[in-house]
Amino acid sequence: MLKIIDKKLCTACGACVSICPEDAITLVLDSEGFRYPKVDINFCVNCGRCERVCHMRYQQIATHSFGIAVFAACLKDKDSLVEVSSGGAAWALTQEMIHQGGVVYGAVQSSVFDTRHFRAERLEEAQLFRRSKYQESDMGIIYRKVKTDLDSGRNVLFTGTGCQIGGLYAFLGKRPAGLITCDMVCHSIPSLRMFKEYIHTFEKEKQGKVARIVYRDKSLGWKKNQIAIYFEDGRVLRELSGSQAYHSCYLAGLISRPSCNECRYQILSRISDITLADFWQYQGVLYPEKAEYGISLVVCSSEEGKLFFNSTQLLLDTEQVSIKMAVNSSKHLTKPAPVHPMRNQFFMVSRIVGFMTAYDLYRGNNKIMNILRRCKEKIRTFSKKNKGL
Repeated sequence: MLKIIDKKLCTACGACVSICPEDAITLVLDSEGFRYPKVDINFCVNCGRCERVCHMRYQQIATHSFGIAVFAACLKDKDSLVEVSSGGAAWALTQEMIHQGGVVYGAVQSSVFDTRHFRAERLEEAQLFRRSKYQESDMGIIYRKVKTDLDSGRNVLFTGTGCQIGGLYAFLGKRPAGLITCDMVCHSIPSLRMFKEYIHTFEKEKQGKVARIVYRDKSLGWKKNQIAIYFEDGRVLRELSGSQAYHSCYLAGLISRPSCNECRYQILSRISDITLADFWQYQGVLYPEKAEYGISLVVCSSEEGKLFFNSTQLLLDTEQVSIKMAVNSSKHLTKPAPVHPMRNQFFMVSRIVGFMTAYDLYRGNNKIMNILRRCKEKIRTFSKKNKGL
């Protein structure tokens, strides 16, 4: 029977849920707001499949012998480019797979607090995969559906985080023909509990019900992306992502899932066929006319991935670039996002005073630390100048 003793060894990939022959496992939220498997002992038959399928316990990352090819890319269709978070490479891959008669799997935020993976074989359905979610996706039994499609001879494009790809491979037991995997470079998985607290506080302050959120609104351009919050009464409030309370905590590593701190998938030997990220520091031939709308960084780590990416050329403007340029632009290609040293204290304090008060305390402490840091630097400079006196 599966028991989660160390929460750093669970990514909520859902492989154990999909592999259970008795449907005895579900993913449930813990007190911090992260999903973990729960076993119903009334149905468990102790077959051990859930333990053996866990990619964090036993599975090794299978490396590709192909090498790496790196590209900058952006959609040729400017109207579509405005409707995606970055350069739209994921949307091009999605369109191509569906045009070829295949199936696409990706994350959908069906309501403010509900994000989960779905299956799509029509472009109208797949449009819901667009945009960043910044939430942990509930995987349910999605891997079973992927296997059914593959067994029936359908080609599949599966998009997700590196750990979700790891869970899929562990469930399938191999890398089958017809499957293209695509992971998004991940900063970490944030707490759903913290997000709910933030939204509820925000609704009280603004006296309205939040209907939906666009996390990467491009009204001011790609590099000045905003979080746009849409209310049921028609109001839309936008705030720069870097100054928004919840997103600031996310970027600081204050609300990260425990397993994200030492993520084994944030390495250049990528687990997926294709890896996507924002190409923030791109300065190539697609610049500057496309920079206002976004540039995707595309890393092809397998021959199958590169061939499939090449098939999207009618939809994308592309330029091959160096690995060094890619790594310099996207640090999480090679290392996980660090967890803030005050992470555990932040969760503890928020339970007592709430998310926004905890954030205000953190922000105040941060200002004090910055002042002290500047003072130390000035003292050090002063000491050096007067050392010989």
